Amino acid sequence: MRGTTNQKAFRAYLDGERLFTIIDRQQMAKSRKKFEEAIKLDDNFARAHGYLAYTITRSVANGWLGEAQLKVAESHARKAVKLDPYDYATYWDLGYCLIGQGRLKQGLAQYDKAMDLYENFTDQLDRKHGLLAEIAEAYVFDGRPQDAIKMLERAKRFPDWYRWNLGWAYYSARDYDAAINELECMRCKPGDEGYVMEVQLLLAAAYAQKGNPTMAKNAIGLFRSAKGRGQSIKSLEGRVKFRNKKDRDHWVDGLRKAGLPQG
Repeated sequence: MRGTTNQKAFRAYLDGERLFTIIDRQQMAKSRKKFEEAIKLDDNFARAHGYLAYTITRSVANGWLGEAQLKVAESHARKAVKLDPYDYATYWDLGYCLIGQGRLKQGLAQYDKAMDLYENFTDQLDRKHGLLAEIAEAYVFDGRPQDAIKMLERAKRFPDWYRWNLGWAYYSARDYDAAINELECMRCKPGDEGYVMEVQLLLAAAYAQKGNPTMAKNAIGLFRSAKGRGQSIKSLEGRVKFRNKKDRDHWVDGLRKAGLPQG
């Protein structure tokens, strides 16, 4: 519960997040009320002040609140930054409020602070890519479309291990084309620092099951060159713990068809 030890305040905040919308006026009003409730329960809850500021600014942009409310929003956003100056989210909210007032240069300056904290002072699990998308939108308004494109390309990326896991799921579902697509779309490639060569095993198995022995053998070759020629089905099959024998056999069958020695 970042920013509060009050469980009721935190629950109200989470309810506000769930209710947030830009297409339903009444639901947005309920979202704002939840953030207001969180603040009443704990006035030092920075993210509640920040998100309230954000919802007010969004509501003004949609024509659901009068423009005088933008000053109220800015007041909450600045309080959020003061309460937690090391949280990227508070600068995000302040930047959005300022841009909502037409103060683009000042808003972008707050976004720069948000990005610095996002990249250097934030647990990866707490990073919301919406920040990148909204910075991109501000870049468009600032006449910097190429910067906006780069930021959005980054925002929409899957982490490679998501794709690897998705590849496993597709392989197990016998959708080999989809598995191959996910694995081939990984940003990190063989030879890159940090690349996990075991990805080539799954790629080889998928190609083999699809009926493409050439690509399967190429992938197995890359794996064995990097990990050593002693790699075999016998040395590898126990590393993946399947509950069902048929799933284990399906995995081993793909490796065998790809040309990995038995042992």
